[in-house]
Amino acid sequence: MSDPEIIEEPTKEDLEETITEEITRIETCKVEKEPKRDYSSDDLEVFKIYLNEISKYPVLTREQEGELSRGIEKGDKDSKDTMIKCNLRLVVSIAKKYINRGMNLVDLVEEGNIGLLKAVEKFDYTKGFKFSTYATWWIRQAIERAIINQCRMVRIPVHMSENISKVLKTQNELQQKMGREPTIHELSTATKMPLSTLKKVFDAIKQDTSLDMPVGGDESSTLHEFIADDEKYLDPYLKIENSSKKDIIFKWLTFLSDNEKTIIIRRYGLSGNDPETLESIGNDLGITRERVRQIEKRVLSKMRNLLATKKISLEELL
Repeated sequence: MSDPEIIEEPTKEDLEETITEEITRIETCKVEKEPKRDYSSDDLEVFKIYLNEISKYPVLTREQEGELSRGIEKGDKDSKDTMIKCNLRLVVSIAKKYINRGMNLVDLVEEGNIGLLKAVEKFDYTKGFKFSTYATWWIRQAIERAIINQCRMVRIPVHMSENISKVLKTQNELQQKMGREPTIHELSTATKMPLSTLKKVFDAIKQDTSLDMPVGGDESSTLHEFIADDEKYLDPYLKIENSSKKDIIFKWLTFLSDNEKTIIIRRYGLSGNDPETLESIGNDLGITRERVRQIEKRVLSKMRNLLATKKISLEELL
């Protein structure tokens, strides 16, 4: 019997660092249209207490998630409360990605918690997905909608708002059905929207996760590579779910050249840092952005073929 899958959660030290970052950022928000909200030392202290409290809740195993989900299905309030509390750190981890988009971290966390509540209510444990994978979409959606509605950084026409609603709904339905993010082509087919329209929709809602959707026949490239050179690759919350998968990755890395190893480690944040863009890696290595992309594609193709013999999906590891 294999060990329970453990998700890499932000530590208590990470949460304390978040507080420091937010204190220095509150007065210097980059978005001029952000509604003013002043924070006293008491407000910040309350938020710090909140972060310290949620750091005490354990990460749930699949078995525990299933048990709690069955309780929620029967209307057990304690099960619902436990599922929520044990995933509050996930909200903080995701909310940090949206700082400097017109809302401070406290508000982002509040909005993300609304998405978490929705995820708890709609989660179907019988489909075999981890709750955190499912909840991430709802949390991001809640935060992104709040940024649009509250800060009005982008003035969205009525027809575009309708397209956004359609895309978000379809994307969620496909993700629940397939157990993964749909490819850009699958989403295009399901919504009957051309790729050019989908690009405009993603630009409007600033949805980084959608820019990471796989494209192309072998699905080894992503949409963000075709949109903007400086688009930051969003750090996935679920990078490596258990030690056996981590062992596979690092054993595989030993067979790569120094350049190949550097590119893969930095592109996917395997050293614990945020994933980096093709351009930033290329600049450091003295090669072009396109050359980095080619090397990454070639290495991932090799890895995909190797894993196929073990009946393991590359997407399960990275």
